[in-house]
Order: sequence, then C-alpha cells, then structure tokens
Amino acid sequence: NSISNNNINLFIVGDVKQSIYRFRSANPEIFNNDKNLASKESFPKLITLSKNFRSRREVLDFCNFIFENVMTEHFGEVTYDEDEMLYLGANYKEGKNLNTEVYIIDDKDKNEDDENDLTKTEKEAIAVANRIKKLLDDKFKVYDRKKQSFRDIKPSDVVILLRSMNNTNILKEALNKRNISVYMENSNEYFDNYEVLFVINMLKVINNPYDDVALMSTITSPVINVSYDKIAEARSVNKYVSLYKNLNGYDEEIDNYLNKIEVLRNKSKTIAISKLLSIIYNEFNVIPILSAYKGGINRQKNLEQMIKHASDFESKGITNLHMFISYIENVLLNKGSLEGINPLSEGDNVLITTIHKSKGLEYPVVILSETGKGFNFKDIRESYAINEELGFVCNIRDNDYKLKYETIPMMLFKEIEKNKMLSEELRILYVALTRAKEKIRSEER
Repeated sequence: NSISNNNINLFIVGDVKQSIYRFRSANPEIFNNDKNLASKESFPKLITLSKNFRSRREVLDFCNFIFENVMTEHFGEVTYDEDEMLYLGANYKEGKNLNTEVYIIDDKDKNEDDENDLTKTEKEAIAVANRIKKLLDDKFKVYDRKKQSFRDIKPSDVVILLRSMNNTNILKEALNKRNISVYMENSNEYFDNYEVLFVINMLKVINNPYDDVALMSTITSPVINVSYDKIAEARSVNKYVSLYKNLNGYDEEIDNYLNKIEVLRNKSKTIAISKLLSIIYNEFNVIPILSAYKGGINRQKNLEQMIKHASDFESKGITNLHMFISYIENVLLNKGSLEGINPLSEGDNVLITTIHKSKGLEYPVVILSETGKGFNFKDIRESYAINEELGFVCNIRDNDYKLKYETIPMMLFKEIEKNKMLSEELRILYVALTRAKEKIRSEER
C-alpha cells in the first residue's frame, strides 16, 4: 500500500482465461476481485486489450465459437462475453485450407488394414503423423509476415500439444517412420531433484527470510534437520505472523541457523552467486549430507551443476541474487531455458510439447492431440482433504461394520473442487487453441 500510494499508483495486468497453474496454487479469484472493482468509466480504470495480433481470422472464429458457448463465471471462472472475445488485429493475406479440423477416431471401427490390433494411442499417433506428412507433401502455405509473402510449410512450423508427455515416444516413432524429424521438450527433470530444490529454497531464504514456504523447506531438511514438532510448537505461539518471526529467538538450534542465514544475506550483497553457493555448500555440509542418500553421485553432480548455472548467469553481467532467483523461477514456469539455446534452432523439427510449456509461444500450425482422454480426478477421491473455504473435511469410517460414509462437507468439497478442476481444464484448452497463428487441428477419440 505504501509503494502504490494506497492502490492509486497500481497497475494490474492479467488474463484469467490463461490462468493454468492451479497446481502451483494460482487462484483466478484474486485477479477477478480486483477486476470487478474496476470500471470503464471511472477509477480504478478497466482497459480491455481485446485485439489479437497473433492469429488468423479462422483461428479466432473457432476459439470464439467454442468459448462463448462454454466458458462462464461458474465454469471457467470468467464469462466469455464481448469484452473477453478475440478480435482480429494481425495482418494476413488470404490463404487456402485454413479452416480448423476436428478429426474423430472411432475406436469401434475395425479396419482390415489395421496392423497387429493397434492401441488407441497408436491409432491417434498414426493419424497425427499422416496429417503432418500430408501438409508437408502438399506444400501447405504459411504466411511470413516479415516478408509479406507465402512459403512452403516446414516441420518446425508444426507443434503437437499434449496435456502430458506420457505417450510422446509413440508419437515420435510414428513421425520418424514417415521421415519427419522430431524434437521433444522434456520436463525440467533437473528441478525435480530434491537437492536442487533445497538449494533454490536456501537462496530464497537468504534473499527473503519471510518466505515461509522456502524457510520451512530448508529448516526441516536433512541438512538443517529441525523437527516438525518443534516448528509446530513455535508456530502455535502466534500463527498470524510470519514463520521467521515465530522462529527467531525460539531456541539455540534454530537461532544458529537463522544467524548463519543473516551472515550469508550480508555476503550476498558483495559476492558472486556462484561463490555464495560454494559457501552454502561448505557452511552446511550440503554435498556430504545429500550425497549420502540414494543416487549420491548424481546428487553431487546436480549441486555442482547449480554453481555452473550461476556462473553462466553471471557471465551476462548480472550478479544480483534476487534476479537469479527470478531467472530460476522463470525456468520452472517453462518460460526460459537453462542452456540458453533452443535445440529447435539447430534443426528443422516438429515440436512435441505440453500445453503448459507452450504458454506465451506461437506456432503456424497447432495439432492438439489426445483431447479424448479423461480428466484426472485423483485429488477428490481421497478420504480427507484440506480446503481454504471448508477447512478440513473427511469421510466417516464405521470400524465395527467396516464401512465408510461420505460426509456432507466432503460432498460439498468434491463438488467445489471438481468444478475448479474442470474450469482449469477449460482454460488449458483456451491456451492450447490460442497458440495457433494459422491453422488448428484437433485429434479426438
């Protein structure tokens, strides 16, 4: 409030239709609440950026047709009205065969030419590969807006978007059999490793000790090894303040850790990030402790690799810890690359990637595959849950008769959660379809 002069000097930008990170606790309601306070006539001012400068009219017409019929405040968490619709802003010359294609694979149809009783996934992969090959063989024309002329389509003009990367090898094989080269963007496996996440959280705590999530992650780690019971006990004193305030001065063990963090914070202002990482490793015996776990050699390599990434970052002339953390977070959100080079630039390949990784990007031809797969409702099948609106909810178990009963709060939780999950899936579909510049094809079964 102080910085924004009580929200007078505040500029908020966003698009709820593209909010697809609920699994990282993104909450569209936060933006919606601010948006609802704004007005087109008075302060705070609502400015709608409705023109789309990426896509052809055919793409926009299809997207508008789909979402004006299904996306509402109750399903999608935003009403797709005239303010939310996409309006043509790009300058394209008229082209051919640009209408959106929706290809339905009927699993019940049996064809004598089907080889070895192909699985549903294999049939879909073959259909996708055949369509891409036909586009290439027919020399489908894409428009180069810089040169203001048409050219023949290339493999790198095509992206195959998936909800997950589970069946990518089947897709890759089908494409390779038709002599179409493929590049697959694998998930950020490096950041899935515990030791890497620990170091990132350690840097976050040094940068900002009031980051409760990072502080909790590091202090209860095998490296610092403060018990959860002690943290809970300290937290219970006053749950309305930050965890850092709860812990500061609580006991000698915790103070020892927080004092070291304070020393490192002061050092971080004057030394390189790579040097700071080396000090962290030595001060807390990070490598000996974490490499004692299964896969110790690889863990040690990952920790050493983090120093290299910091050095590469510093080579650009930036030594600010906060900016390095932001850089890492951008990579985690799939908006950057640790290597600094997109392998696609070294070859002409069809890209296979997830919808989440495609966010913010654009491709001449988008093929949306595996749209017939069911949704994952695993989270609402548990016997208990914690919800920000309902608190703790659970089923009731009758131990005498070995029966389980669903409570009314649990039923309500499932209904709310299912609606939010489906709303997110609808927004994911919106992001997928709006990646296309010229043509969309959807594969369904």
